[in-house]
Amino acid sequence: MNYTVGYTVFNKENLIEKLVEGVARLGGLPSIFLFDGCTDRSVDIFLKHREQLKNCKAFVNDGYDRFETCSNNFILKQFDTDCCMLMQDDLILTSGEIFQVAEEIYSNDLSAGLIGFKDGYEMDIVNQYKDFVSAPWSTSKNRNKALKSGEYCNRTYVNRGPLCVPRKVISSIGYFDEAFYPLFWDDNDYSMRSAVAGFNNYVAYSEIETDLAWGATRGVSKIPYKDIYLANQYRFGNKWKMSLPKVSRYRLLKAVLRSKGMKFRKWIEEQKREISFQEI
Repeated sequence: MNYTVGYTVFNKENLIEKLVEGVARLGGLPSIFLFDGCTDRSVDIFLKHREQLKNCKAFVNDGYDRFETCSNNFILKQFDTDCCMLMQDDLILTSGEIFQVAEEIYSNDLSAGLIGFKDGYEMDIVNQYKDFVSAPWSTSKNRNKALKSGEYCNRTYVNRGPLCVPRKVISSIGYFDEAFYPLFWDDNDYSMRSAVAGFNNYVAYSEIETDLAWGATRGVSKIPYKDIYLANQYRFGNKWKMSLPKVSRYRLLKAVLRSKGMKFRKWIEEQKREISFQEI
């Protein structure tokens, strides 16, 4: 199988050189960079170092932040290899081990679907995990076991960051459900859809450098993350008829309304102008 690496980059100018160097050291690995809503020097820094890359596509949108769900879908619609390795933009490739681990999984299990390289778990009910397994560099506080380099195991739910998405999964179930815009629980939903379609999802560990400095991030904005998380958690639970955590009606209504407010602002923005992606 052959692979494309996909990065959605949002204001990570202190990491751009490391991301480019990580892909470049793999010598010709196809890559897709999407600069999502960037307003800083990230694009200029990338262009300065782009000559290090081969088989690279790069896009920048017109300043409107599409966030993770829509941006990942954009990348998945651009790649033309067997698999796309969706990266988060604080993760730097240090070697080709991640692709070797993926190749071993797909070779050993013809029904293998998504491979998450950060966290994997099972759920009895929403917000309650069991057998939580993760990579050692994961920031999760819930893990029961940290995988060793090259280890992997079957899990229904896997988190992105990185997330390997085979074309055969996309052909079967499509893309991330953008009803979960802007982020949270869309990867849970995608994992469930993959499993229901008959694929075996895996969590694996591979050596990756993670830079926690982050630089300028979405965290400086006034996005109601906790409300979006809760609203999408309920969306996920209702969709798959799973038990839900108990919260007050007022708290849930507030979360749903604030989450819908994000979607409404997105709709308003799309009415004012056609959201475009320019290849650079």
